[in-house]
This record gives sequence, structure tokens and C-alpha cells, in this order.
Amino acid sequence: MQLEDIKVYTAADQEKTEKRWRFFETALSELKKTPVPLKNLFEEYLTNKFLDDTLTGVDFDDTLVLGDWGNKLFREQIQDSSFWKLYTPEQFQDILLPKNPVKDDDDLSYYRIVKEGAHGKNPDLKREKRTPESEGIKILWTLYEELSSLYGKLKNERTEEELNEFAQKMELFDQTILKLESYFSEFFGNVIFSRIRFLAGHTPKKITSFTKKIIQDHGVELNEPIVSVLTELTKNKNSSQKIVTTNLQRLVRQVIVSSPALSDIFHGNNDIIATKTLRDKNNQFPSPVIKGEPLFGPRKAEKMKQSALSEKKIFRIAVGDSVNNDGPMGAAALENEGIFIVTYNPQKNIEEVISKFRNKVKQILDDNFNPSMLNRMWFLEQSPKEAFVSKKLSKK
Repeated sequence: MQLEDIKVYTAADQEKTEKRWRFFETALSELKKTPVPLKNLFEEYLTNKFLDDTLTGVDFDDTLVLGDWGNKLFREQIQDSSFWKLYTPEQFQDILLPKNPVKDDDDLSYYRIVKEGAHGKNPDLKREKRTPESEGIKILWTLYEELSSLYGKLKNERTEEELNEFAQKMELFDQTILKLESYFSEFFGNVIFSRIRFLAGHTPKKITSFTKKIIQDHGVELNEPIVSVLTELTKNKNSSQKIVTTNLQRLVRQVIVSSPALSDIFHGNNDIIATKTLRDKNNQFPSPVIKGEPLFGPRKAEKMKQSALSEKKIFRIAVGDSVNNDGPMGAAALENEGIFIVTYNPQKNIEEVISKFRNKVKQILDDNFNPSMLNRMWFLEQSPKEAFVSKKLSKK
């Protein structure tokens, strides 16, 4: 199947303007907490005067598109037999928790910190303290042992049920790594963040192939309200939009080119700020360690500020779904007299969502917080527009 055979129907295919406004009556004003038409967002803030020289930063997973594409890529990868041939059990363990010191000037490693912490040998993680960090370290060590055993068991033969168990444990392992990010950062920065480190040994071409197969088999669910907002923003030629994500740029770019609506908004790699991995001379990804710090939380805000400075624009619009990951971006946009658009799962309690984001913004801005900023926080309910993918095979 060729990429050209993939047809993705998006919000851009809907009839425009008034019908769209009536369809997306899902915005919530922060103070009134009552539904208002999305049209109000444009009338109040997204005017040409506001948008001139404005830079927008938008998260990818569960914001621009629905679902966790890091998870999807990993699950696709473990279905491929080559994954199980890439590493010996010992190499797999070293990708889970590297044993080599991260810095040249000390002997600290992820493996040592987690093992000693789990067994009460690290003075900062004594068992009797029962801090969130100490509990997280013990969970991480248990998962490390379980995954190491499971990988060896599944190398030669595996069932679908066993693959699901492996994937679920890997997801829990990374969620725990994420929760401990601030703790690890005290030592050496969280440079093994996310499952992209398990792409070690794959060529960029293989990563593209995995992504194409996901799109072909499952399509792409666009978050229609956010795509509609961004489509309107592109009408102002003096503004620009960037995706800022923890995912690999190659994965994100493949999703973009598969969608006519997204391709109209984002035009090249310069529009994607993503986590980078180290390469060797053969253009492979051999290292479990990413290049620099992961694009998470404050780093996303920093990158957007740097982009605004280099492009001589003002970072005024932040769009995201995660309190910790996207909250710093939102706070930075609000501080620039801009707006923070939060997209949320309709199954979540909206009152709790609003409260968490408000508190996060207050915490980040501290003395720079102004209650009037709450008027510039907008909450849009996620609304999927499923990508219909042609199953027609190419004649080539």
C-alpha cells in the first residue's frame, strides 16, 4: 500500500463557518463554567489584531490527535518479530535501566539508584519514610525484574495475551519513570524518558514503516475542535503554529503527511519540535539515551519561548491536555497576555479538570499570577473525527 492510497477525512472536510460553530458548542468559560459556542473564542480573542505575530504551540497526543502515539508505536513494534531479535536479555535490561554511569565524573546510574533505593540502601529513600519517591522506586524495581524475565521468556515464542501483558507492564514502567522525573533530574536529568529509547537499533526507515502500518490499519483520530481552531489560525498569514511533543519527529511527520487537514496547517519539520535521539554513523538509533532532556513540561515552554524569539513572534497561544506536561506552556502564554486552550476527555469531571489546571497555572506563575488570566483559559471537549483509511492496495 502506498501513502497516496490513504484518505483521511477531517474537520476540514466539514461544511465551514456557521455549521461548524453550531457543531462545536463545547467551549467552557473558566469563570462561568457554562457551555458557550466555540465562535465566542474567535470573536473575543482570535482576531487578526491578536493573531498578528502570534506563535501557537500545540501538544500532539490527545490534543491534536487522539490517543498516545508513543504507545501505539511501541505496541506495533513488539508485534514485529525483529524487535525480539534486536537485543539479548542483558541488553534489554540495560535499556530498561542503564548500568553505565550517566555522567563521566561520577558512578551514578539508573540501575544503581533504583536497586539501592528499592532495597533501602539509598539514604534518601529509606523504607520507613514511605515517600511517593520511595514507593515509586520499589514499583520500578519490581517491574524491572518482571519485564526482564518476561522478555527472556517471549524471545522465541509468544501469544497475543503475553504480548498484551508485556505492553501493559512497559506502559506502567514508563508511567512510573515519568512520575519520578523530578527525582531523577536531581541526579542527572531524566534522559531515558519514554519508550522511544526502545527504537534503539532501528533505522529511521523502519520507524516510518511502523507508523505507516498503524495509520493503514487503524487510521488517525483527529481532535476535531482543535483542528478547527488551528485551521482558522492559518488564515492569518502573520501567525505561525508549531507542534511541541515528546514523540519522535519522524513519527509525528508521518501522521501529518497522511492528513490533508494537518498538512495544510503544518508544512515541514521546522513546524515540529520533538524529542531527539542519538544516532550513529549508519543513521541508526543505537542508544537508549535521548539527546538532551526530554520535551516534557517546562522544556516545552522553554522551546516555545526560544522559537518565538528566533522567529520574532510572541508566544500567545498554548494548546494541550496535560496538567504537568502542558501547564507550563499554558502559563507562559497567559503571561504574554495570550490564551491557554485545554482539551479534555468528556469522561472526566470538568470541574476537577478546571480546578487542576487553574491551580497549576497559579503555582507556576506565583507572584506573576493575575486572576484575570482565568478569563483567558478555554476548555474544549475532545471530539473525535475518525480517519477513514482506504484498504485498497496499490497496483504498483
